Amino acid sequence: MTEIGQSDVTITAIPSNPNSECTLVREGFNPSIEMAAPGKAIAENALTFGVNFELAGCYISGETIQIIIDFGTELPPGAAAYKVIGDSWAAIPGAIVRESKISYSISDNDGFLDQDPAIGRISDPVSVAVPAAAAPVRSATVPNAIPALPSHILMALTVLMALWGAANLVQTRRRASSL
Repeated sequence: MTEIGQSDVTITAIPSNPNSECTLVREGFNPSIEMAAPGKAIAENALTFGVNFELAGCYISGETIQIIIDFGTELPPGAAAYKVIGDSWAAIPGAIVRESKISYSISDNDGFLDQDPAIGRISDPVSVAVPAAAAPVRSATVPNAIPALPSHILMALTVLMALWGAANLVQTRRRASSL
């Protein structure tokens, strides 16, 4: 296991194989790379920065590395981890987002996450955003929700209104019969 931290961002790499020599490279760690916005069709509330890191010594065939990135600040509700390649954002399959951290697995030359084609080296720029499908939708065609009480309270109020009406009816009849 290796760990690198800078500013508020910390990254931890945990190899699946205890004999692994795969470690984080300090020179390849950048916790604040500027990223192009993903576009509203993909995601909203994206962080204005991403994290780039490199791993070296990952020579064991089929080895996976568990990556944990702590952004040092609470991530937005519904956030997802994204792989960022230039201006393209793609959700990282199987990534877990919890509080201020994201975690996922990566393998050398996996064809998606690893951006370094060299054998034994892994390069991965990532960021966090709320997927467009999870972002709240407000438009003229979607009305705002009207607050309502739970059904059991509405039923209790209905019964009370019926009792009040019945008591009022009985009182009105008594007055009419006494005249």
